[in-house]
Amino acid sequence: MLTSSLERVGLTGVSVTSIGASVWPGWDRWLAGMWEPGTWPRNFLRAFREGTLDYFTVTAERPAV
Repeated sequence: MLTSSLERVGLTGVSVTSIGASVWPGWDRWLAGMWEPGTWPRNFLRAFREGTLDYFTVTAERPAV
Protein backbone atom coordinates (compact mmCIF):
# COMPACT_ATOMS: atom_id res chain seq x y z
CA MET A 1 0.00 0.00 0.00
CA LEU A 2 1.13 3.54 -0.67
CA THR A 3 1.09 4.63 2.97
CA SER A 4 3.31 1.72 4.01
CA SER A 5 5.78 2.59 1.27
CA LEU A 6 5.94 6.22 2.39
CA GLU A 7 6.53 5.19 6.00
CA ARG A 8 9.17 2.62 4.95
CA VAL A 9 11.23 5.35 3.30
CA GLY A 10 11.13 7.42 6.49
CA LEU A 11 8.26 9.84 5.97
CA THR A 12 6.09 10.57 8.99
CA GLY A 13 2.62 11.91 9.61
CA VAL A 14 1.27 10.05 6.60
CA SER A 15 -2.36 11.00 6.09
CA VAL A 16 -4.89 9.83 3.50
CA THR A 17 -8.15 11.71 2.97
CA SER A 18 -10.95 10.71 0.63
CA ILE A 19 -12.13 13.63 -1.48
CA GLY A 20 -14.20 11.59 -3.92
CA ALA A 21 -17.49 13.12 -2.80
CA SER A 22 -16.11 16.51 -3.88
CA VAL A 23 -14.60 15.24 -7.15
CA TRP A 24 -16.75 12.61 -8.86
CA PRO A 25 -20.14 14.41 -9.08
CA GLY A 26 -18.58 17.44 -10.79
CA TRP A 27 -16.40 15.26 -12.99
CA ASP A 28 -19.51 13.36 -14.09
CA ARG A 29 -21.33 16.62 -14.91
CA TRP A 30 -18.37 17.66 -17.05
CA LEU A 31 -18.23 14.27 -18.80
CA ALA A 32 -21.97 14.45 -19.49
CA GLY A 33 -21.26 17.07 -22.15
CA MET A 34 -19.14 14.60 -24.13
CA TRP A 35 -20.26 11.09 -23.24
CA GLU A 36 -23.61 9.33 -23.15
CA PRO A 37 -24.82 7.60 -19.96
CA GLY A 38 -23.65 3.99 -19.84
CA THR A 39 -20.36 4.66 -21.64
CA TRP A 40 -17.19 3.89 -19.74
CA PRO A 41 -16.32 7.47 -18.71
CA ARG A 42 -19.78 7.93 -17.23
CA ASN A 43 -19.21 4.94 -14.91
CA PHE A 44 -16.73 6.72 -12.61
CA LEU A 45 -19.45 8.25 -10.43
CA ARG A 46 -21.32 4.93 -10.20
CA ALA A 47 -18.08 3.14 -9.24
CA PHE A 48 -17.46 5.74 -6.53
CA ARG A 49 -20.97 5.32 -5.16
CA GLU A 50 -20.54 1.53 -5.16
CA GLY A 51 -17.26 1.83 -3.26
CA THR A 52 -14.94 0.51 -5.97
CA LEU A 53 -13.32 3.84 -6.84
CA ASP A 54 -12.31 6.91 -4.89
CA TYR A 55 -10.09 9.97 -5.12
CA PHE A 56 -7.64 10.85 -2.34
CA THR A 57 -5.17 13.40 -1.13
CA VAL A 58 -2.07 11.94 0.50
CA THR A 59 0.24 14.02 2.65
CA ALA A 60 3.41 13.15 4.51
CA GLU A 61 6.25 14.93 6.25
CA ARG A 62 9.95 14.58 5.73
CA PRO A 63 11.73 14.45 9.09
CA ALA A 64 14.31 17.15 9.77
CA VAL A 65 17.86 16.06 9.05
